[in-house]
Amino acid sequence: MRRRTEPFAPKKISKKQTPYPLVWRGVCFFCYIAHMPILTFKQVENLSPFRQALFIFLTTLAFLLSASYWSSNPEMHWIVATTGMCFFLWLNTFIFFFIRKKQLQYFLLSVLFFAAISAVLAYLAQYFSGLLLSKLYVYRALMAAIAIFYFVATAITFATKSLMQAFGVEEH
Repeated sequence: MRRRTEPFAPKKISKKQTPYPLVWRGVCFFCYIAHMPILTFKQVENLSPFRQALFIFLTTLAFLLSASYWSSNPEMHWIVATTGMCFFLWLNTFIFFFIRKKQLQYFLLSVLFFAAISAVLAYLAQYFSGLLLSKLYVYRALMAAIAIFYFVATAITFATKSLMQAFGVEEH
C-alpha cells in the first residue's frame, strides 16, 4: 500500500481516467474541493454571535417552513426549533473557546442572541405547528434544560480559559 507524501493531496489523473469533465493540470476539481476547508480558523474566530445567530436562524427557518411537507407529526416544528437552539448552543460555546479579544463583550452578545433566537424559534414553532408551548410540558422542560446547559457550558468554557491563562498555557 502506497503512502501519500502530503496529507489530503488530490490525486493526479488524466482526462481519460475520469468521467468528470473538470480536470485541470491533471487534478480533478472535485477531488481538490473535497479537501479544502469551508472556513479557515481565522474566519471561524471572527464569527460574531450575531452572524452565528443569523446563520442558525436562517437554517432553522428553512427547516421550519419545510417541516409540514416532510413530516405529518405536529410536534416536528418544536423538534426543529429545539434542535436549532442546541446547534446555536454548541456553535457558540465552541467558538467562544477560541476567542481571545473582547471576551466579556462576546459573552454578553452571546447571551442576548441566545435569548433572542430561543424566543423567536419558540414563537415560530408555535405559529407553524399550532401547538402552544404552555400545553407541551416536554418541550417546555427541554427548552429550560437547553437554557441551563447553555449557561453551564459557557461557564465551563470561561473557567477553562481562565485556568489556561492563569497557568500560562498557549491557546493556539
